[in-house]
Amino acid sequence: MNFTDKSYISNITKNLLQMLKKGSKYFYERPFGSGTPMLIANMAINSKKLITVFTSNSLEAKQISSDIKVFSPGLRVATMPDWEILPYDEFSPSNRIISERIKILHELLNKNIDVLTISITTAMHNISPPEFIAAYSFYFNKSDVINENNLKKQLEIANYKHVTQVRNFAEFCTRGNIIDIFPMGSITPYRIDLYDDTIESIRLFDPETQCSTGFIEKIEVLPGKEFPLDDQARKIFRTKFREYFEGDPSKYSIYKEVGKGCYFQGMEYYLPFFFENTATIFEYLSSDSICIITNNIDNIIDIYHSDINERYNFLKHDIERPIISPDNLFLTKESFNKKAKNFKQLSFKTLKNDYFTEIESLNNANLKSNWLEEIIKIINLNSECKILIFINSEKRIDLLQNRINSDTKFKASYPSSIQEFINNNERCGLILAQISTSFRFSPNNLLVIAENSILNTENHNNHIIKRDNKKSRNIDAIVNDISEISIGDPIVHNQHGIGRYNGLVHMQANGTEMELLQIEYANKASLYVPISHMHVVSRYIGTDVESAPLNQLGSDQWEKKCKKAAKQIHDTATELLNLYAQRNNNKYGFSFKVQKEEYRKFSDEFGFEETIDQINAINDVINDMVSEKSMDRLICGDVGFGKTEIALRAAFIAVSNNKQVSILCPTTLLSEQHTQTFINRFENWPVRIAELSRFKTKKEILQNIHDINNGNIDIVIGTHKVLSKDVKFKNLGLVIIDEEHRFGVRQKELLKKTRPHVDVLTLSATPIPRTLGMSLEGIRDFSIIATAPKKRLSIKTFIRKYNKNVIREAITRELRRSGQVYFLCNEVSTIENKKQSLETIIPEAKIAIAHGQLHERDLESVMKAFYKGYYDILLCTTIIETGIDIPNANTIIIDHADNFGLAQLHQLRGRVGRSYHQAYAYLLTQDEETITSQAKKRLEAIQKMEELGSGFYLAMHDLEIRGAGEILGESQSGNNIHEIGYSMYNEILKSAIESIKNGKDYDLVNKNLQYCEVNIHEAALLPDRYCSDIPSRLEIYKRLSHTCDIDDLTIIKNELIDRFGKLPIQTENLILIHKIRINAQSSYINEIDMSDKKITIKFHEKSNINPAKLIEIYKNSKILKFQPDNKVFINLSIPNIKERSNEVLKIIKFLK
Repeated sequence: MNFTDKSYISNITKNLLQMLKKGSKYFYERPFGSGTPMLIANMAINSKKLITVFTSNSLEAKQISSDIKVFSPGLRVATMPDWEILPYDEFSPSNRIISERIKILHELLNKNIDVLTISITTAMHNISPPEFIAAYSFYFNKSDVINENNLKKQLEIANYKHVTQVRNFAEFCTRGNIIDIFPMGSITPYRIDLYDDTIESIRLFDPETQCSTGFIEKIEVLPGKEFPLDDQARKIFRTKFREYFEGDPSKYSIYKEVGKGCYFQGMEYYLPFFFENTATIFEYLSSDSICIITNNIDNIIDIYHSDINERYNFLKHDIERPIISPDNLFLTKESFNKKAKNFKQLSFKTLKNDYFTEIESLNNANLKSNWLEEIIKIINLNSECKILIFINSEKRIDLLQNRINSDTKFKASYPSSIQEFINNNERCGLILAQISTSFRFSPNNLLVIAENSILNTENHNNHIIKRDNKKSRNIDAIVNDISEISIGDPIVHNQHGIGRYNGLVHMQANGTEMELLQIEYANKASLYVPISHMHVVSRYIGTDVESAPLNQLGSDQWEKKCKKAAKQIHDTATELLNLYAQRNNNKYGFSFKVQKEEYRKFSDEFGFEETIDQINAINDVINDMVSEKSMDRLICGDVGFGKTEIALRAAFIAVSNNKQVSILCPTTLLSEQHTQTFINRFENWPVRIAELSRFKTKKEILQNIHDINNGNIDIVIGTHKVLSKDVKFKNLGLVIIDEEHRFGVRQKELLKKTRPHVDVLTLSATPIPRTLGMSLEGIRDFSIIATAPKKRLSIKTFIRKYNKNVIREAITRELRRSGQVYFLCNEVSTIENKKQSLETIIPEAKIAIAHGQLHERDLESVMKAFYKGYYDILLCTTIIETGIDIPNANTIIIDHADNFGLAQLHQLRGRVGRSYHQAYAYLLTQDEETITSQAKKRLEAIQKMEELGSGFYLAMHDLEIRGAGEILGESQSGNNIHEIGYSMYNEILKSAIESIKNGKDYDLVNKNLQYCEVNIHEAALLPDRYCSDIPSRLEIYKRLSHTCDIDDLTIIKNELIDRFGKLPIQTENLILIHKIRINAQSSYINEIDMSDKKITIKFHEKSNINPAKLIEIYKNSKILKFQPDNKVFINLSIPNIKERSNEVLKIIKFLK
């Protein structure tokens, strides 16, 4: 807060700074609420010295840091993150945390930080010495001359990992003249393009798409870890290890791993072995820095050391993983205080501060009433004060300004800065920002009101995502994706059946190098598929890997199975066509009109930046709604990926057309959450919203039903009560079903039959196999949201046998970072016993119970108390599966996890990981012998699918485990199509539909005849030295084979140049083959063979092109030779491949 010298705060700050002396601690009453960061901000401005704030916990450090940034945007403020792991943990902090820590240490060395906040427990750790950060950091600029080999060595010394594709921090890869690096401390990776040894350009690129997004002039590379792992460091480690631990060091795996230069999880707690001397945070502070301690830290340090010693005493006898004593890893209370004496110190006392005080009238605020009324009441009660209100929403600021102007004696202003408001004569100001806590600054008679003192709001500023547009996910591409396939996985060849993938192999054919995909069939028979024919292979989806059939190469076994399947599919195809006809010819569907300006205003009120997947899904929904046929669309997106916003916009369009909206939720909690979300989003619009759930009284429900039936309610949100026969919508236009897998088939079909002509929008994180199957087969329209919010980390998932030590460790890790825990026990009859057990395991935790048998008001009260942080652990049933969004809860423990389905496990796991913290999911089981094989597969699948956006892929895996079900029947996981695989089943179905449409029989043999085979007698591939990553090669080969458009081919070509550098001749040839193929396919050309002596073209027998037209080009009859089998030989000697290709393209163009 940059006040002028006339302000009281400046005088208070200057007086306080004068009292601070190096070597002594000055005590001062702590300012109330956000008055603390306000004072600290002014101390930083007035002193022009680094201020380090030691807080009681990580949450307080973040809140103070966030508030200082609001009060004084010009200050450079940083919060040192905690490792977020327990002492002596067997796994390491996330790369994001390590990156932030190293960045801050580097910035401290370079004096680029004005205020540092750090929790006292984080500050107790010994850390890397400053000389390590300085020695292992380097930078380079565009036009610098570098030696590629030296750069590789430098990166490896700096602890960067050489990979085939850069996706994470501290990774690099080299491909010809391209070097990709993801430096620690950076928010994006970089791509260096070399010309000889000169850096020609430095580009930013997206790790997800691997495509460039912009240019930059300079890269700064910081150490990849908080310790070195080069030869010298390993030597120090081995020496210190032998000195510290008795016996033969070679019997310890960690000693051998470090000796080989390998990284292992939990390595951070061996940090002292890598340095001659470690350091502390104090060694990074300049000598004239000011240290501020916000609380009495002695008690906090004592408790922390008690926890450390308890962990040490429990683990020190581990003969496989010896650990270092706490004295070598942590500061003691005495050593902390001794180091702090080297600086000026300010310590806050808990006594009341006369300058920064509490706003008493806020204590009486009724949080359940209208927030606007409460703020107006507070303003009127404090009319003699200057009042500054922080609001984190433009919409709410506008609403509040109107109310202040009409209902108080003030006129609300919009000061451009806090300084402006302090110095002007305005009595009431509104600022678009958020601070943590309200306070009164008495000398200026100033009230600073935080919005969340009245209204429970989340700080969206931390979550806003700014993205460049990316390509959306293509559904067919996802289903057919084989880039993640592993050796031994089942794979389907359209013409030869199901085999096992055996990798990519190189062969020579007539002196030409070829790359082929090897498939192994029964009796060890192998088939080699040219990479230009990747369109005929797809990954197998139908059952688990072990149960997948293995066909015999050369037999008619596969063709018989396909023909048998085709007969069974025929009836399905006929019924599908009837469904299509009903949908497309439905004259009763309502065509919504989009009021563009109003819709734009509503969309602008969204607190986040839409991801590209969200934008595409929203556009899909709008296109469906404006069409004359009824919408039936499934939106598949992981929890927290933005499905609700799509529902909000669809509802807005419906209500704008005077239609009612019905939102069906599986649980009361989700209904309550959606109701609050919809009320908040529509608060600036004349929209009437009602809820039908057991949280409402009977009187309220009857009144709401009466209003719904009379058309007085625009949007109704509820559980199964919405399906009640008493609910008779007057003008229903849109039905939204959230988490459809929680409803039975009959419930959903009943809804559609009773309201057959309304638009239906279904939201799901993991659709059931039947629904997914219907969507993939085109019965329902389908949109995927697979783009994760920025900074979101995947959830670490562990399968563990029930163990008290595991439970205590998991909960303690979360509580140490001021987080909360879900403990799921799905048996209400034993839940009280489980609470007693947990109280024994971790007595310091506050535990609340939530389950469906609680009274509505009690359940609501418990959930709100947990949301506000009054409890550490929520012991609950699956009632939390949907409808709970608590960013501070980032650990979930699921007891008897083997009893849950795959979709349910994914939903439950999705309750955590909704912030930027590393989240953990513990799946606890009892005796392994009692777990069924399918349960084991489910647990393995959920553990394997840790990546964000994996809900769709889990549904695909569920499809494999359970089968696709009766597509048009009631079973949600019945029929098994493992005989031919889901992809082949789907292809036959599509082809059968096309044949029936055209009044022809389905021709299984000729289904691929429109694909042209091109042979140029030259190597055409992605060389290993150009693209060494096999999954990337598989993906690119597959994309090229499926490309049917020259523009798309050009996009792939440009992407290859961007990612891998200049195209080698072999890759130019590969692009050339597909260019010729795309041009030839529409002319019914089956084969083109281009040798340096002649060109051979084979036409499909059904082609209506007359090859004799070629005589018009080649007057010399000796050049042309026609054969009865639809082949034409053109005897031309053209040694140059490009000239030959141009000749062929000229022929194709002429024949068209």
